[in-house]
Order: sequence, then C-alpha cells, then structure tokens
Amino acid sequence: MIKYENVNRNKFHTELQNAGIKTEYVGAINDTQVGCEIIFTEGTDMNLVQQIIDKHDPTPLPPKPTEIEIQQEIISTLGQELALLKLQFMMGGM
Repeated sequence: MIKYENVNRNKFHTELQNAGIKTEYVGAINDTQVGCEIIFTEGTDMNLVQQIIDKHDPTPLPPKPTEIEIQQEIISTLGQELALLKLQFMMGGM
C-alpha cells in the first residue's frame, strides 16, 4: 500500500482510471478527501503513476449543480430565447 498525502482522493482516482491504471484498493486518510492509500494491481506502470501525480491539482472540483439549479438555468435560457423571439417578431423579422 502506498500513501499519497497531497492529492484530492476522488479526483486523483479518476485521473488514474482515465489513464487506464487499475487499483485494488483506494482508501481515505483521516476520513477526508485529501490524501489516500492505494494498492495498485500487479504490473502497474509506476512511472505513469508518477507522471499523473506530477500533473495532479489537488484543488477540489466545484460541486455539481442541484436539480433545482439545473431547472432554473433551463428556465432562464428559455426566457432569454423567448425574449429574443418576441423582439424579432416586433421588428418584423418573422
């Protein structure tokens, strides 16, 4: 098991997966998103793992929008499109 302390666990694990690196275990350190312990599958290219670590930005990803936020964005976009259509109609463009 290898311990990595300056990584965002979920983000780092996703980066490893995207590079085709398989793990047997990824666990938390101190029950936070910062740091992890990993057991790699046999034959893992540790040079590639190091390249990913070197490029890794431990800044957490922004939270995903809630269903309500998504709906509000859709409503806002539809409202803007409706206003443009109304303006085009009023200017004789339709």
